[in-house]
Amino acid sequence: MDETIEFVTVARSLDTSEMLILSARLEAEGIPSFVADANINQTYSLMSIAAGGVRLQVPSEFSVAAKKIIADVNSGLLALDDDEGFSV
Repeated sequence: MDETIEFVTVARSLDTSEMLILSARLEAEGIPSFVADANINQTYSLMSIAAGGVRLQVPSEFSVAAKKIIADVNSGLLALDDDEGFSV
């Protein structure tokens, strides 16, 4: 018997890049994620506003952990220090 996975929306934005960055962070933490409606936003941005923007979704069992990570990202807790410069 096939198991159905229920996805829930943990973040919304009109900025596709923001959702892709958050998705990558969740994946790095072992949380599977999916950026829904990104194509609508890129193809016809006015329709994206009507549709509620781009949605970041995760399986429901990961929603609490995902929301915590997103809150940490948005608060700056996971930001790089200015002293952590990059060299090329």
